[in-house]
Amino acid sequence: MSDDSYFKLEVITPKRVVFSELAKEVILPGVMGEMCILPGHSAMLAVLEPGLVTAKDCNNQKSLFAVDSGFVQVQEYDGESKVNVVVKFAWTAEDELEPVPLPSDLDDAYRVRRLNEAKMKVKSGAVRE
Repeated sequence: MSDDSYFKLEVITPKRVVFSELAKEVILPGVMGEMCILPGHSAMLAVLEPGLVTAKDCNNQKSLFAVDSGFVQVQEYDGESKVNVVVKFAWTAEDELEPVPLPSDLDDAYRVRRLNEAKMKVKSGAVRE
């Protein structure tokens, strides 16, 4: 697996591994805006905010995940590129995607609004081109 045209992508929550496949692109909701990770990306650790994660596998199939806050780690491990997305919660199209009511706290309301928007995109299958 020394091919530089893909990397191992895992989306992980404390309760389960949501996704574990080879990928050639992942778009993530960073706190400074969206970020795209491609094969050969340098090692990094970044904070994620709630939003939509879009992964493209080796066959150009896209997978969508609505995620809560967490972090992404890009690393080289045993000569292979690996991207770990570690979040509090993650939802796929197969999960129950009911909107969460907005709380009164402004910061929490922003986080929940972003989560609800991402869940609706996952539910509708809306993907970035």
